[in-house]
Amino acid sequence: MTQVGPEPGLPAQPNQDELQGLEFEDLSHVSLHQAARDGKADVIEHKVQNVGGDKAKLLNKRDEANNTPLHYAVRYGHVNVVKLLSEFGADISKPGEYGASPLHYAARFHTNTVRQPSSRYSSNDNVADGKISAVVAPVTTALSTDKIGGDVSTEDSTESLIMFLVQQGGDVNVCDNYGLSPRHYAASKGNLTAVRELLQCDGIKIDQVDKSGSTPLHCAATGGVKEVIKALLDAGADVRAKDDEKRTPIHFACSGGKIDAVKVLFKHVENSENGSNISDMLEGKNKEGETALHAAVKGGCLDIVQLCLDKGANVGARRGNRAHPLHIAAIHGHVEIAKRLIEHNAKIEARNALRETPLHKAAASNKREMVEFLLKK
Repeated sequence: MTQVGPEPGLPAQPNQDELQGLEFEDLSHVSLHQAARDGKADVIEHKVQNVGGDKAKLLNKRDEANNTPLHYAVRYGHVNVVKLLSEFGADISKPGEYGASPLHYAARFHTNTVRQPSSRYSSNDNVADGKISAVVAPVTTALSTDKIGGDVSTEDSTESLIMFLVQQGGDVNVCDNYGLSPRHYAASKGNLTAVRELLQCDGIKIDQVDKSGSTPLHCAATGGVKEVIKALLDAGADVRAKDDEKRTPIHFACSGGKIDAVKVLFKHVENSENGSNISDMLEGKNKEGETALHAAVKGGCLDIVQLCLDKGANVGARRGNRAHPLHIAAIHGHVEIAKRLIEHNAKIEARNALRETPLHKAAASNKREMVEFLLKK
């Protein structure tokens, strides 16, 4: 599955002391990207209104990371700056880093809070117009919550960047260089607010695939945020959708150890009236011939393995090389999982296509504890 790209860089910023008491004419070295990042609407307005040349060229100029000022205004939740740039004529669909549009950024970083414009620029010695990649952005770790970072205002915003961009003509199905739509971004980051808003938009393609064949539901299953998965399923996302490797969302949830995701997917199928059933889900194989149980064993989560077994997973299912789930457990040294499989009648002498038993695989993988366990059986 295609992964959403790394965090964008931050604008290079002048020394704080240099900005104390400066008039607008003294801010020629402050880039529009930098002002947009810091929510400086007054600086942006002054620079755009006093530009000697083409305003559109200034507004849509890309920095070293290939992003426009609008990308940064969106990324940091500055609604007033986003509106100002749009009013001045900024291209809301212009692709930036990795081909991501401002709407991609809104889906990835969108929250219900708006960062307040800073009273001054933070310190950085690397001063160059448009040089945003000079400083690495802090990683956003809680996109499903109402925070962007430690310096985010707790003031609730009644305005949605996503809805504003869509109203201005933003394409909800636009793809980046990897075929990822804004919904893929939001689902990957567990951004429930963004997912819900995007699902409300007209013309949404619920099962749109990226270049690896993954749908937003695949991304959500990988992320494991159950509310996001449920929102997509309730909107009609196909729980049986297969990517180019023939993996369904349950494969990703199982291999990633996302038990809440697994539970939601199972529950949806159990309550489904469209012909889906748990047996089909459990028996479905990817290109390697792996079932959900193979994926769960590889992922190493005992609770997910047990859940699959409780739902009727075949403990003797064979993958492409005829390996049983017990072979997989042996390779990875998952002793407790091996015990559970054997309790459910897994064959300890099962052989793969090369006539190897789980003991052979454990020894070849140097899994001493597993070898000792299997020798005692």
